[in-house]
Amino acid sequence: MFIISNQYPNMRKLKLTLFFALLIVFSQLSAQTVQLEGYAYESGNRGFLNLVSIKVYDTSNRMITSTASDLSGIFNLDLPVGQDLIIEATKDVFKDKKMAVSTIGKQAGEKLYLKVEMQRQPGYLFDVTLAAKATEKQIKEGIYPEGITDARIEVYNNSKKKQTLDLQSYAQPNFKVRFEDGNHYTILIRKKGFFSKRMEAYVNVEGCILCFDGVGEVKPGVSDVLTEENSMGTLLANVELVPIEVDKAIKVEKIYYDKSSAKIRKDAAEELDKLITVLEDNPTLIIELSSHTDARGDSKFNQGLSQRRAESAVAYILNNSDIPEFRIKAKGYGESKLVNSCGNGVECSERRHQMNRRTEIKVTGILSDDPYAGKSLADIKEEEQMEALLEELMNQEVVEVKAGEELPDEIAAQMEGKKEPEPIKEKVEEEMKKEEPVEEVIEQVELISVPVRNAADEAKAKVEAPIAKTEERIEEAKKEMNVEIKEELVTKPPVTQPSAPVYRKPPAKKEASEVASETVATASENLIVDNLEVNVNHQPSIARYMESGFSGYMVEFLTANNELSSNHEVFKKHGKIYKEQKKDGSFAYLFGPFEEWRDANRFLESAIKDNYKNAAVIRYKKGKRIIP
Repeated sequence: MFIISNQYPNMRKLKLTLFFALLIVFSQLSAQTVQLEGYAYESGNRGFLNLVSIKVYDTSNRMITSTASDLSGIFNLDLPVGQDLIIEATKDVFKDKKMAVSTIGKQAGEKLYLKVEMQRQPGYLFDVTLAAKATEKQIKEGIYPEGITDARIEVYNNSKKKQTLDLQSYAQPNFKVRFEDGNHYTILIRKKGFFSKRMEAYVNVEGCILCFDGVGEVKPGVSDVLTEENSMGTLLANVELVPIEVDKAIKVEKIYYDKSSAKIRKDAAEELDKLITVLEDNPTLIIELSSHTDARGDSKFNQGLSQRRAESAVAYILNNSDIPEFRIKAKGYGESKLVNSCGNGVECSERRHQMNRRTEIKVTGILSDDPYAGKSLADIKEEEQMEALLEELMNQEVVEVKAGEELPDEIAAQMEGKKEPEPIKEKVEEEMKKEEPVEEVIEQVELISVPVRNAADEAKAKVEAPIAKTEERIEEAKKEMNVEIKEELVTKPPVTQPSAPVYRKPPAKKEASEVASETVATASENLIVDNLEVNVNHQPSIARYMESGFSGYMVEFLTANNELSSNHEVFKKHGKIYKEQKKDGSFAYLFGPFEEWRDANRFLESAIKDNYKNAAVIRYKKGKRIIP
């Protein structure tokens, strides 16, 4: 170990000398720079711009230094002497700006001044803050939930058909999206434990200068205001996500009915369309849709009216979407669940009565398998576009071309090779394999996508033959089950819908006739079902209970207040029928059994629904009906 002060008494002086020498050299090197002072502003003298990113590059595109403008738009940089440089300025919703600057011939310590004029891009910067929806109690107490983090945030440009943003497990509650002029965007936000949120933004599309759908409060920012022409600017939005809580009622706004009517009005249909979107974006949720009345009038009438209104709303949803019937149940509560003290005999204002006249949804169950798990918004959009394409193709009329007539332009273009229909056809074929019947649909699609033959009769036959074949198979299925009744015999409200089945991998698809045949074959056996009475050869009889119980699905097609007699018309028209006495004393009549819900539902739609509009698939577990 060396002790410098003892062995080298002059070392201390030497070190001090070297230190000052280095300090002088460093000062000289630092002095070999030019000081650049500048400011950034928006074109048209609309004001200074803060947080403009300023980067300096040499001629080999190597970044030398960088900074950002302050609140006053000012920035300062030290540039090396004797070089040609490029300065790049960038800021959200503004066009990038590049400028050439040279310090060749400049003296060290000399100052340069630079003005950076930024031109705003047409469109908007959408600045979003995510938070959980506050409860009424929290609002009264002035407490608001913290921002939501770790959400998946996606943006899809519908006009250009491409995904422009995908933030997975985003760590911040705030995000920004730039919307370009002339485009329609979809924003999807997903967070475990919350309802998925879909929003639509239209920027100067079809006469809409700036329109949002599904967004909460939207307002101009404080520092970046909209231009006079509303063609550009920054908007702030607060987006609230609703927590998923089982058995908690959520009010659906603006679902109104005419007095004593259950008919869906136009304004109510628009709100139900939004609810359809919510259900489609949250495919694992099983819900109850309920209707409530105020306490005025007869309670029995109110009960019936609310049930009819709930059923009418559910029917609208099912008829205007592909949502499975088991996922939504209608329930009318009449005046039994008032939200205030306006009961019978209590004088209340119309506003307080209106609070009780409401429609609500309630999550009653959650499926374990999410079909959207792992799928991006682009994947979901592609599926939606394919479904729309298939529906359009199925609704197209047959194009007849007689001998000597010219082909339509789009078909002629295909024959000349101007279009490439095959990729679309392959997608259609792949998608149509999921539904029955496969051969008929694909054959029809092929007719649309391949060149038309000269013989019009041949083209027409290719379309009509598969349609006739499909109708023939459905009729065969009906005949096998002896389904011929033209009118409903239901004397009670529509049957309760089944609760959510445990999701299973779908079995191999079967033709409708095969399903019907298997059903008849099974029905001909001496199947004994717990809590089900079996009618064999049209004669009612009571079967003994199965020890193990029955688990599967039945198709309930008829309910009656009283048990039907053995010589009733229904037993003459059908084969084997299962009878079940329900807890309320009514009697249900069913076809089956089926192991899978998909098979039961296919049989319901193809062979039963036309004659019994209120028929439904019912789930059983260990011989007992599962009530949602």
